[in-house]
Amino acid sequence: MSFSRATARLTVASALLLAHLPGLAWAQDDETGEAPAEVNPLGQGASPRAVQQYQAGLEAFRKSSFDEAAHAFMAGLKLAPNSARLALSAARAWEKAGLAAQAITNYELYTDLSPMADNQAEVEAAIAALRPLAEQQKVALSVNTRPTGAMVVLDGQAEKPLGVTPVNTRVDPGEHLMLIRLKGFEPDRRTIIVSPGHPLTLAIEMTRPGADLSDSKGVDWKVPTGFGALGLGIAGTAVGVYFGVKAGQTADRVKGLEPGAKTDYDRRKSDFNSQKLLNTAGLAGGITLILAGSGLLIWHNFGGDDGPELAPAPAPSVAGAGLLWHL
Repeated sequence: MSFSRATARLTVASALLLAHLPGLAWAQDDETGEAPAEVNPLGQGASPRAVQQYQAGLEAFRKSSFDEAAHAFMAGLKLAPNSARLALSAARAWEKAGLAAQAITNYELYTDLSPMADNQAEVEAAIAALRPLAEQQKVALSVNTRPTGAMVVLDGQAEKPLGVTPVNTRVDPGEHLMLIRLKGFEPDRRTIIVSPGHPLTLAIEMTRPGADLSDSKGVDWKVPTGFGALGLGIAGTAVGVYFGVKAGQTADRVKGLEPGAKTDYDRRKSDFNSQKLLNTAGLAGGITLILAGSGLLIWHNFGGDDGPELAPAPAPSVAGAGLLWHL
């Protein structure tokens, strides 16, 4: 069915529905726009607050503020969940507001609450006409978690989850309750608002039970330890480079000694050996600490919450450093 034909069917169904709904207040209004007086328009047992929301919805509807009217009717429906009149009123307001999925939901609720109503055929025709529009109005939703593999459930439909993260799907515009569950982590419950025509992307950090949600990364031991190791590694490497240069200078002086200058040779050879030892220790320790610190920071930022086991850092290639000198 083309969109124009669906729109035509929707218009006809809406006209029939308005003409045959004795339970709808604005279908009963007289020329002054005033609803007929009755003790409780929502039926026996409905609270005064529910009636107030219903009346506010009627007023907004008369002013063509259909979105406002729909929200007022929905607020009343929360207070009087068995009110067929509120369900039908909300359906008509959502339809006028252009949100087909919400209109369908409330029309279906009305048919559940009033299964023997005379207008069942008209309501079903309206639902059928709205379905193509509801499909067109779906909005792209992307949900990713760290770590991945979390189950995403929308509006309590546990039997029909959206899938396992990363999730890419399309959902009806409006307000939704989202539940994200992953074994070993706290469930994440949140309300999301999907605006028509505006794709929504969510990136969610899952948390362990008892974790400090205000700053979970701030207490991660890998961060201060990693930066500390990096600092020490840089300092150690600088010490190694310095004594490597000194050892080279000492080696040049030894080569320049006159034959037979044994005492001076022995002293400079001792200096060279000390410098070479400090050069080796500084480079080996510094590079090892740099590798360890970098590994911890990478683990913190990209690893899972359990984290991979860090293998011992490989011993640096001293010969490859090019900073050792030999006689």
